[in-house]
Amino acid sequence: AMRIDSPSRGNACGIRVGVGSGGAIRHVLVSNVNFRQAGRGLAVQANYWDYEKGVDLEDIRFENISLTDVVQGIFVVAGRGKPTAKMRTIRFRGITVRASGLGAIVTGNGDTRPTAVTLEDVLIERLKPRHPNAAKDGEIGVWVDPDADVFVSGADGVDLRNVRVLDGDDVSDAKVVRR
Repeated sequence: AMRIDSPSRGNACGIRVGVGSGGAIRHVLVSNVNFRQAGRGLAVQANYWDYEKGVDLEDIRFENISLTDVVQGIFVVAGRGKPTAKMRTIRFRGITVRASGLGAIVTGNGDTRPTAVTLEDVLIERLKPRHPNAAKDGEIGVWVDPDADVFVSGADGVDLRNVRVLDGDDVSDAKVVRR
């Protein structure tokens, strides 16, 4: 297990697990960390380039994490082209997201379908103005609804438990779009 316990600042991903042309990453824990100013806060991604088959990803956990001033909070994607990697048992618990884009994106592509993805106790605050590229990202490989708080497409067993949105002083259920 990997453990990170310090503040981080950057413009790409706070943490990205995956990306490549083969192999596997299993049994990862990222916990108790605060990220500020990242394009994506927490990314689990099988591939990056069209020609890559992707990395098999299994039992990846994120717990007790704060994401501030990010474009996309939680980013679980197969990637571009026609990846063939397996993505399963990916869990996010106790996550606070302050994002100018979507709070969470879970998408499959090619033969890769994220399976058994859980978001539990996630609070999303959508910052304004919206980031111009909030839902236009070539790494996703599929169309994403820019008005969603959580967007799910081409994935199986995506379980959302207590995923909420903060708007001013009001807290409500997240707007979830499943396609």
